Amino acid sequence: MNILSNTIPKIDGKFINSSLGSIQTTGNQLDFSLSNPDTYFKVQNQNGEIEYTRDGAFKNLNGTLVTNNGYPVLGAGNEPLVVEEGFENLIGIVKINSNNLEKVGNNNYTVKEPLDIEYFDENDGQMMQGSLEKSNINSVVAMVELIEAQRRFEQAQKAMTSKSELNQKLIDKIGSGR
Repeated sequence: MNILSNTIPKIDGKFINSSLGSIQTTGNQLDFSLSNPDTYFKVQNQNGEIEYTRDGAFKNLNGTLVTNNGYPVLGAGNEPLVVEEGFENLIGIVKINSNNLEKVGNNNYTVKEPLDIEYFDENDGQMMQGSLEKSNINSVVAMVELIEAQRRFEQAQKAMTSKSELNQKLIDKIGSGR
């Protein structure tokens, strides 16, 4: 029996890798990294909706704490934070299971089920100031996996071409009556 197995990688769903990336010390007092993999900063997008991010590379824009996208960073009560002494203690942090998140771009997420969010009144111990979380993706491993996927694709393509050529030869022989 001649069976061609389909081992080509497919995109058939969304996946959020919630593992922690390595922490890099920056010394910048507006940089923050989160201590736990299922915690997120609260930010407000341009439509006034709350989104969540792990990207703690914040900026001071006219006295307001904002993300790289210019979104205001929110406190526990969903108010934009003013950069003043002690502002770091007011940053809103929530705990959300990654299965309850949906990627919206710019390192931001929305929640599917708002009732499954755990809110912290105080963010003590949830973040580290003066550091950033780096990517949790190992680029070397990802590159090796892409090369392997490309090779599997090429092998499957050659197998299909060979099978097609054999079928064509068979059709030619049967059609000519030999």
